[in-house]
Amino acid sequence: MKKVIVLSNDSNFENRIISSLDKSIFEIINPKINVYELYNYSKNFNIDIFVIETTFLGGYYQIFDMLLYSEKQIVIYVSKKMEIGLLANYLNNPLFHLLRESRINSLNDIIEIMDKNINLIKSYKSEIALYKDKIDEENLIRKSKALLMKKYSLSEADAYKYILKQSMDLRITKKDVAKKILEEITL
Repeated sequence: MKKVIVLSNDSNFENRIISSLDKSIFEIINPKINVYELYNYSKNFNIDIFVIETTFLGGYYQIFDMLLYSEKQIVIYVSKKMEIGLLANYLNNPLFHLLRESRINSLNDIIEIMDKNINLIKSYKSEIALYKDKIDEENLIRKSKALLMKKYSLSEADAYKYILKQSMDLRITKKDVAKKILEEITL
């Protein structure tokens, strides 16, 4: 169950949001806090989704920086006026959504789409990290081959065979062999 916090100074708005959310999917929290307590509240209670209405913020848009920085929670800002200019920094963030108040009934769908986006972003980030590790490994191996070729007058193929043999003999990764070579030869 996802924790949703609804923040507004308008009780009619809060009631409309609460009634529009699917109670089987969302645990709705409606604390009586002010905007300055929001960031600490979010850290202490692991909130998944923030639904924030214009009247709650009172122009304090910097709170979005703090909430979105963690990349863990969705922020849905509901506004009558659609202050796009003031929110330009946040509109490209996949965790932020500016919602016109008249579209509150589509809140469940919007959250579902944003949730899918978050999962997609997480999978991309893990894939990027995997590729980065592979590139780092290849760079280490390439550097160690170059050192072996220079120091022992080996061909590139022979230098690679040496790294591969050391990896198998010592039962460590080629990356670790390459690190070891770089440490030993450069000392």
